[in-house]
Order: sequence, then structure tokens, then C-alpha cells
Amino acid sequence: MYEENVALVRRYYQVTCGDLVGIEEIVTPDFVDHHFPDNLPPGPECVRAFFTDVLGAFTDRCIEIDEVFANEDRVTCRFVLVAKHTADFAGFAATGKTIKCGAISIFRVENGRLAEGWEVADLFGLFQQLGQQ
Repeated sequence: MYEENVALVRRYYQVTCGDLVGIEEIVTPDFVDHHFPDNLPPGPECVRAFFTDVLGAFTDRCIEIDEVFANEDRVTCRFVLVAKHTADFAGFAATGKTIKCGAISIFRVENGRLAEGWEVADLFGLFQQLGQQ
């Protein structure tokens, strides 16, 4: 069971770095990620909106997983987002820079799909990279 949950999280990151095809098979219809903005709808649409609207300023996204482990219905993942800053984001004009943003996520799995997520990301480090000339 744990291996399946870890594989599910790996698949989530693969799909969210791509075209989001198949996200309905990965998250529950009422999926909520507690680090996403509150105004996003739940479920697959929540994921689409976040990765299209919020992180859409970063292209060529790749998640480099450093560590992942599972326990009961939870999967914890420590990773680095690597992406190119190609559009305005949080007041920063596109820089064309490749950024790296470390984060830790915890997911709750329910009936073979992700039901909830929490994340802490190094936004300070991200903003430092965007602000460098």
C-alpha cells in the first residue's frame, strides 16, 4: 500500500509539471491543497487553476524529488521545483532565469487518490532569486 501511495505522489508531480492530463484520476473530486489560494474550487479544477494561473509564470517545470516516504494514509515529500521564470509573478517581471524552490509537501490519500495536501515552500529563497539582477 505504501509503495502505491508514493507512486501516486510521484505521478501527481509528473502530471502537474506537464499538461495536467489525467489529474482527475489522481485527486479526489473534493481535493483541497491547503497552501493553494482560498478562492480556488476543490478537486481537479483546483489543481488546474493553481498550476495554470498561479504557477503559469514558470515554464519548463520539473520536480526533483529528494526524499519521499509514506505512513498510513500520508505521503511526505521533500523536493525542489526547477522552472524558468517567463511571465510576471508576484510583482516580478519575467526574468528568464531558471529558479529552484525547495519545498516539503504532505498528502493524505483516500481510496487510491490524493484527498488533501499541505506544503511549505521556500518563498523567501524564490523571491531572492527573482530579485537578483
